[in-house]
Amino acid sequence: MRQLRTPKAILSGALWLLASASAAFAQTVTIPAQNLKSALEAYIRQTGIQLIYNVDDINGVTSHDVRGASSANALNRMLEGTGISANRDRSGAVIISRQISRQAARRSEPARALGDGERRLVEISRALVMRPRLLLVDESSASLEPADLDAVHAMLCELRDSEHLSVVMVESNAKRGLKVADIGCLVRAGEVAAVGTGAELLGDATIDLLS
Repeated sequence: MRQLRTPKAILSGALWLLASASAAFAQTVTIPAQNLKSALEAYIRQTGIQLIYNVDDINGVTSHDVRGASSANALNRMLEGTGISANRDRSGAVIISRQISRQAARRSEPARALGDGERRLVEISRALVMRPRLLLVDESSASLEPADLDAVHAMLCELRDSEHLSVVMVESNAKRGLKVADIGCLVRAGEVAAVGTGAELLGDATIDLLS
């Protein structure tokens, strides 16, 4: 049974899963430790449950040994400590994806129970499900405490450096934004005031007029 990756296939997989999940999750699973891609393929063969994942997310990851576990518990045990998680989306589809480590322990909590900074990280994470090549972030600092803003900017930098994702950020807190920007464009009264690297613009007198 093949893995589903395209939007059209994901939709059909989710509809299939809703009809078959109850019976499949009652089965037991035995899968030795191995590379995660092979382990997930074995899980699909043994349970009939279709999983949605991006191969790039799981390359180089090794699964844990699982023997005689229920199919629901087996998946969690396979992924334990790998930085990869399994979650159902609102349609019931099982999605395998990388965890944002700070949020991993709270993944079962509703977003409304999280703080402002954590909710901002969830918002960005939801956008990443679409596997964008360009991420647009509007006012990342709005209503955030400095520590929460640091976490958001750290996440954006990690996405840029590790995932090679381009990020366009609109930020009224110019100094904070330029500290993490490769290239900045300062706009004053609707007109471009200066363009340069983040480091160059931080030393520009124009920045003081915008802060």
